[in-house]
Amino acid sequence: MSYGEGAELGFCEEAESWNLLSRYLPSKVGGKPSWLDLKNIPKSSDLKCLNCGKGLAFLLQLYAPVDDSNGEPVKATCYHRTVFVFCCKECGKTFKTFRSQLPQRNEFYPPEDPEDRENWHPEIIVDKFTKVCSYCGCGSMSVCSKCKKRSYCGREHQIADWSKHKKFCQNTNGSQTKEEESRNDFLFPEFKIVIEEETLGKVEKTVKCELNRLNDLKKEGKAGIFADDPTVDAELNAIGTSEDKHFMKFKDLIKHNQDQVIRYNKAKPLWVSDKNIPSEIDIAKCQYCDGKRTFEFQVMPQLLNSLNLDPLKDPLDWGTLAIFTCENNCDEGPNYKEEFIWKQDFGGCIKPEVTSRQQGNAQIVCS
Repeated sequence: MSYGEGAELGFCEEAESWNLLSRYLPSKVGGKPSWLDLKNIPKSSDLKCLNCGKGLAFLLQLYAPVDDSNGEPVKATCYHRTVFVFCCKECGKTFKTFRSQLPQRNEFYPPEDPEDRENWHPEIIVDKFTKVCSYCGCGSMSVCSKCKKRSYCGREHQIADWSKHKKFCQNTNGSQTKEEESRNDFLFPEFKIVIEEETLGKVEKTVKCELNRLNDLKKEGKAGIFADDPTVDAELNAIGTSEDKHFMKFKDLIKHNQDQVIRYNKAKPLWVSDKNIPSEIDIAKCQYCDGKRTFEFQVMPQLLNSLNLDPLKDPLDWGTLAIFTCENNCDEGPNYKEEFIWKQDFGGCIKPEVTSRQQGNAQIVCS
């Protein structure tokens, strides 16, 4: 990813499961995480919801090495770089994001770019370096006491997996296939994220025309949602007017690429409302180097359409998730460094509580 002015858009595409493994350095949605650093992966204690205590589910990862204007890595230690996003499926109130980076020469991958073929370096697997939970893919703490073949991050996922695993546990005549292992209700559907450049000319012209039209309507007193209803309280009318500009820009920018699930644009987020927009002081500094965090990319609400959610039962929802990362791409701290998410809902919401800000914790819990 570069520091260009235009946005790069991410779209969901079906892909062969082998093409989404760690050794192919994928950007993807759902399934289990395809870890970058294969040894020092987050444990279950790193991926707990502070609201309900349940384990967080893997939402997506974006392979995002940062290059300078000459196309060279800004730092030798982040030749490879992936940002991971997790969320709570149980209550929908906690989101976490982690950054992992590696130099070109490292203990996991060859220095050349991966080749797009299934048998390319099949020995590069996470199990070679550490054990991961068979249910969710994060760091494991125990194994099945009977067969000793299935690893788990804790009792919660071992119990959840038992209904499927019991058919194979201690069965010497058969074992779970990789496909069977990868399917469970905790995981989101898996897709590859493909990146395309946004075409700006037509979009910018449309937005400019619409904003000019909005300004004309404001001068005539017709811009508010309730402008033609004299019985509506003036304050409500003012709220409708002030929200038009942000939502109109959001709507007009995305209508040309309605399936976009990622907007990668280091300039600024595309907010869905004028409510609950963070100020600079709201963005916690990096807890590892005390450096400034800057906006990197955002997760769009269109992604919700691909997650097989039941709108009547599942609480997960957002207008946009803005990801802020350390501008220094620092190397201090753990190999998976927690970064910062700001969740904004359509129409605004109660300002999120930033937990443990004194410790630099970047987790957001929305009220």
